[in-house]
Amino acid sequence: MAGLWARFCSLFNRMKTKEMDQVRDFVIEVGRAHMSCGLVEQQLHDLLRSFGYPDIDLPAWLAKGQHKKLKKAIDALKERFDFPSDFVSELHAFREKRNDFTHQIWADPTAKLEVGEGLEKMRRKVSKLYQHARRLSDIFGPLLLKLGEKRYQREAKRLDEEIKYWQRQSAILGAALAQSEKRKAQ
Repeated sequence: MAGLWARFCSLFNRMKTKEMDQVRDFVIEVGRAHMSCGLVEQQLHDLLRSFGYPDIDLPAWLAKGQHKKLKKAIDALKERFDFPSDFVSELHAFREKRNDFTHQIWADPTAKLEVGEGLEKMRRKVSKLYQHARRLSDIFGPLLLKLGEKRYQREAKRLDEEIKYWQRQSAILGAALAQSEKRKAQ
């Protein structure tokens, strides 16, 4: 890790400010794409969990090969919600782009972290992935908010009923205690 960092520092020291800005922008784009992909994956699993899909431990899920789990989650989503096949195809295309981004980003021999066509090619590829993830997140996000609101309303109603129950029980116990105190006083 220290050797890699030293190479990055050496590379950055040799670059001009404009070149460093282009590399910095690319690195920001990579981070943005990575976060967006993670958000879509989390939203998909949250949606499935809302309807009984087994709960997952996210760090363990990430460590155990999320691409396999993501495929299973997409297939489970299709089964549970009967989505159109073109939407499911869109999810699988996202998964494949995400896997390529995660596992093969530097496999292309023209991919370079130096200014030029290689960096621009990588920036376009990463930007497309970000846009794809954002479109999917825009679909899942509002749905999850609506589900969360319904859950909150159900939970608030349940808690309100429970409070009323305990208020009634408290009143009954209070009356019994008062009656007992009254008998003792006589």
